[in-house]
Amino acid sequence: MFNFFAYEENKKDSCYYITGSDYNHIKNVLSMQEGDTCLVSCDGQSDLCRINSFSEEFVCLEIAEENYTSTELPVKIYLFQGLPKSDKMELIIQKCVELGVSDITPVEMSRCVVKLEEKKKVSLAKRFIAQFSDFCVIILFVACIISFATGVIEGKGDFIEPIVILAIVILNAVIGVYQESRAEKAIDALRKLSAPSATVKR
Repeated sequence: MFNFFAYEENKKDSCYYITGSDYNHIKNVLSMQEGDTCLVSCDGQSDLCRINSFSEEFVCLEIAEENYTSTELPVKIYLFQGLPKSDKMELIIQKCVELGVSDITPVEMSRCVVKLEEKKKVSLAKRFIAQFSDFCVIILFVACIISFATGVIEGKGDFIEPIVILAIVILNAVIGVYQESRAEKAIDALRKLSAPSATVKR
């Protein structure tokens, strides 16, 4: 919960009137809306406030509870949760949040029933063929066939244009396969950098 500091002169009729940089921070940076809650500290006392209204120069924070005592834990709890079966993860997250856990990280463990399967590597031949499934490439293929057929029908023997189109299509496919291979190698390198196991001290 956001906490702002105010002076006694900012307090009037059970409301705090925040101006200046804090006003700009609440309205433009945090984009808080009417009804949102925050803490306001004044003279060693923290009050739970609710945004009542905005004006061009100030924001009115109505005091909902004076001398508010936060129920949040003084420390952050990080939970590394093994992958559960079925849809139990949602229930685990719900209960852990209710207990005050601030961060939950799913972890694949040796005894987990659920395993994260890595994608099977696709062969270079299949990648190369997949490059020709693009709509623009198909149009170029059609243009190449039409140009070749026109050259045969007219009997001119001028096949430079279809050859150039075909060369461009093949070059585009080669570049696409090369870029995909580099991206996959980069992902594999990142995967190797991640620790496969960790020791937890209790």
